[in-house]
Amino acid sequence: MILSRWRRICRQLLPLSLSLLWAAPVAAQDQITYLDPPPATSDAYAQSLTGTRASSDIRYVDETDFDLLGDIPEQERPEVEYTQIPAGDGAGNTLIAIMAVFALVAAFILATGSGTLLARDPAARPPRKRNTAWGLTSDEEETGDILARVRAMPSRRDALILLLRHCLLRAADESEATILRGDTEREVYARLPDTWRAMAPLGQLLHQTELVHYGGRTIADETFETLLSDAGRILNGGATHG
Repeated sequence: MILSRWRRICRQLLPLSLSLLWAAPVAAQDQITYLDPPPATSDAYAQSLTGTRASSDIRYVDETDFDLLGDIPEQERPEVEYTQIPAGDGAGNTLIAIMAVFALVAAFILATGSGTLLARDPAARPPRKRNTAWGLTSDEEETGDILARVRAMPSRRDALILLLRHCLLRAADESEATILRGDTEREVYARLPDTWRAMAPLGQLLHQTELVHYGGRTIADETFETLLSDAGRILNGGATHG
């Protein structure tokens, strides 16, 4: 009798239990209110999923009692170990920097040749080869000997040519101009720098020689002596005035 009564009670409680279990998720769902999105947004979302295995629909949550975020655990930041690089010897680094600067300055001075202390001594330079032209070599005779030989020559024409050539050789040596084989007296004169110390007297000597040589003119004794005097100062390296 007790067993049959227990079975009767279970039959009565079973529908009630099932109804409570079914109502629990429905009640939970009732706590969230949704809004339908605009059709354009929903269609665009659906098109973006075309061709994929994913399927979903878009809904906006209006109100809810649930904590959607929940308790998100904070991520622990990994500890980064910093390694300090040793600075090294300060005095050694300073010495290296000073030596590098000194090497750069020395290289610049040697490259530009502007340093007077490191520049070569002019006296140590090899002597420049003397110019040779017209069968003559510069400074092969003393100035007095050249002038005496010119005065003793019977032809003023030949005397002026010889005097002019000696003066041109001296001018080319002083100005470091080069006399090419086959150069005429006028070509050598044109190759001299305009700043040479005796361009005007040398030009006058060239002019008078050409007048006598090509023009057939005779030269007065006074003019001849003036040319000899100017030529003596040119050959001696002294200052001349035109």
